[in-house]
Amino acid sequence: MIQKNSNDLESAQPGQSAPAAPNYASDYAEVVAPIDFGRELQTYCYLLLDKLWLIGAIVLVATILVASYAISLPKLYTATATVQVELHDQSELSQKESDAQTGLEPLNTIVGKFKGRPLLVAVLAQAGLLSSNSVTFVANNLTAASDRSTALPAEEAMLLKQFEKRVTVALRRNSRLIDISVINHDPGLAATLANLIVQEYLKQDFAIKSANGKLVSEFFKTEYDRLNQKVQASEQARQDYEDQIGTAQFANPQNDAIQGYQRQLPIAQADLFRFKSAYDKSLAMGTNMDELLAYTAISADPQVIAYQTAIAQQETGLLALKQQYREKNPKYIGAVKNLAELKEQLARKVLGMRDQIQESCRLPYENAAKTVEGLKAELAKSEAMSQTKSLDLSRKSIRYNLLAQEASAASNIFATISTRFNEMTVSSQLAPAGISLIAPATPPETFSSPHVVIILVLGLVGSLIFGCALVIFLDLFDTSLRTVEAAENYLRVPVLAAFPQLKLNRREHQSQLVVLGKNSRPADQELFRTLRASLSLQGKEEQRSFLFTSSFPNEGKTFAACNFAASLAQQGFRTLVLDLDLRLPHVEEFFTGQCQNIPGVAEVLKNRINVTDLVQVHREIPNLFWVPAGNVTSDQFELLSPALFRQLLEQALSKYDRVVIDTPPIHPVKDALIMASVVNTVITLVDGRKTPRKAVAKTLQWLRSANAPIAGVLLNRLRRRRSGSGYRYNEFHGYGYGHYGRKEKSLAAR
Repeated sequence: MIQKNSNDLESAQPGQSAPAAPNYASDYAEVVAPIDFGRELQTYCYLLLDKLWLIGAIVLVATILVASYAISLPKLYTATATVQVELHDQSELSQKESDAQTGLEPLNTIVGKFKGRPLLVAVLAQAGLLSSNSVTFVANNLTAASDRSTALPAEEAMLLKQFEKRVTVALRRNSRLIDISVINHDPGLAATLANLIVQEYLKQDFAIKSANGKLVSEFFKTEYDRLNQKVQASEQARQDYEDQIGTAQFANPQNDAIQGYQRQLPIAQADLFRFKSAYDKSLAMGTNMDELLAYTAISADPQVIAYQTAIAQQETGLLALKQQYREKNPKYIGAVKNLAELKEQLARKVLGMRDQIQESCRLPYENAAKTVEGLKAELAKSEAMSQTKSLDLSRKSIRYNLLAQEASAASNIFATISTRFNEMTVSSQLAPAGISLIAPATPPETFSSPHVVIILVLGLVGSLIFGCALVIFLDLFDTSLRTVEAAENYLRVPVLAAFPQLKLNRREHQSQLVVLGKNSRPADQELFRTLRASLSLQGKEEQRSFLFTSSFPNEGKTFAACNFAASLAQQGFRTLVLDLDLRLPHVEEFFTGQCQNIPGVAEVLKNRINVTDLVQVHREIPNLFWVPAGNVTSDQFELLSPALFRQLLEQALSKYDRVVIDTPPIHPVKDALIMASVVNTVITLVDGRKTPRKAVAKTLQWLRSANAPIAGVLLNRLRRRRSGSGYRYNEFHGYGYGHYGRKEKSLAAR
């Protein structure tokens, strides 16, 4: 971004050197900025609003097409017959069977039967739509899959498939009512077919239930007899084996002795642990008298107490003798000797008691260890004897358990079959569940399809979504620089200003100079003040020469250069505009509204005259001067060189405070690169609506290679709608250029 400077460079005096060009990295790769979802959403909202005409056109065309399609669709009528499932008294059945019949399972089964292929074939035959041979073929294959219809004639098979699709059977929620609906082009035929479906169902259901009931009864009777015999045989085999080996032997083989040892062993191990701990503590007793006297068993002994009392009395008497006699006195020596004997006797007594304590702890510990070892040996011996006996009983027990399980399983299966057989016997005496017609189908008065309103709404919503998606899709492939933030992140140069698409009268050349304010708004005049301020804040040194260029033609170089020069002139600087676009000049036409090829830069380069001799003065801005391109011929394109341009620029700067230069675009021709290193400041125009970003990056790369002092870019012709930083555009246009410059013939004509 532009670094601000506290010095007001616009008020600097002429003669100062040019400012240093900003140092930007030469990396032109795409820079991924953090995503601002709020700003992105706002951007897409503005994009959709700007392309509202395209979305509206898509919606309008799609709505017309969908409406035409909906009107052209054939009208279909739906006739519905309603039946009720009747469940008879089931009081003699089990509660579980009764719950199953009153649930959804039997109702869903009936719904599935209504759409069975044999039933539908019979209905079509009753209506006279199928031949009798087809009815016979399908009736003989009631269990056939749906692909059996391929054996029917092609026309009848197609009619059957269409009829299946147009029959709908639906169970009403929380009721026993079933709706059978038929769709057809003829309302009368639709009602007839719906009623025939109910009639044919009643016929086929009665026949199928009668046949199935007989088969099921025979099956259960056979299974009942077979399982009854199997249960009796299993029970007899188990009883015979039980009588052979006796059930008393299947008791727990572990005898009372093993249980007694198992109860005594943990107790003995606990005693062993307790005695071992006491013995270890006794062994830890040392020879230190103070530590031994700390044990209660030693300090509480009467002899130890007597020795301690005598030692205390002797020590007291020794202190008294020490005050009366010297250490070599016989009485003092005798008292010391007596005290030593008392302590020695006390030590022998204490050590003797320590040995007694250790011995008293050792004997219980050894006895407990012998007891534990003995119990373990007896337990192992008893377990070995018990294991031998257990292996023998285990073999007998396995055989007995297998016989018992076989008898139990056979008994359970027989009980289930017996229950089902009894229930089937009872249910065979009751009337089966059936259906009754409560609302026969009648010919409908209005068609049910197509749903014109729904089709129109779906078409409208779909076209709206498609239009929005198309706009966003096209926007994703737009490679132009639409915002200031996108331009600075990609190009790595500052954006000096962002110009919107100005509404100017192209027929009046005076309206092109917006800084005068005659036919422009104050906001338009402020654009060039912003550009002027941005350039003045870029360096510490004065900037006197400004070069305007672009990547391609028609990006607004002449418009921006002349208005910027007028802005400098209004600030009080004597400003000169040089038209160095010798191939396709526009400065003369910009200021006068016509092109008369008055003498200018071409004559200066050809005749080596002073440029100040050909200066034109603007009538309304006193400090604004300009020099046209002049009468240019093809051989004068070769006259432009760095030395001649430097001489031309020095002549202009010697008389004027500021010089603004309009140059050709860089991609078609490279004239601007010859002049770029001589000026103080280079401004690159970018058409934000159409100029590809890679082309602009290439332009900046060429300028850097020419050591041009790049100040930044100027985004031009952006949409006035704001989206985040800078203006954004809303249209995508292609671009192209062929031969850049005007032909000699057109020059002569003008």
